[in-house]
Amino acid sequence: MNINLGGPYEEIARKLIKKGYGGSITEVLRQALIRFQYELEFEGRDAAGKLEDEMAAKKIEKMSAEIDSGKRKLVSLDSVLAEAGIK
Repeated sequence: MNINLGGPYEEIARKLIKKGYGGSITEVLRQALIRFQYELEFEGRDAAGKLEDEMAAKKIEKMSAEIDSGKRKLVSLDSVLAEAGIK
């Protein structure tokens, strides 16, 4: 495969080679593609984690409102253990 990077991009690749990030433009491009793929995958996981956090926060808000309204009640660990005959 032949790729024409164009002046500014070839210059960037050559500077990276001089800094030791690869022995050729091909190696520099391979590393750049690997990094780009990693960033895309990480971004997807990060977005999924944020969505999970938002869903958990909404669930906590709903449960708190149910406790405040009396629809849900809190019980102590001691009362649960006593009812189960453990304590």
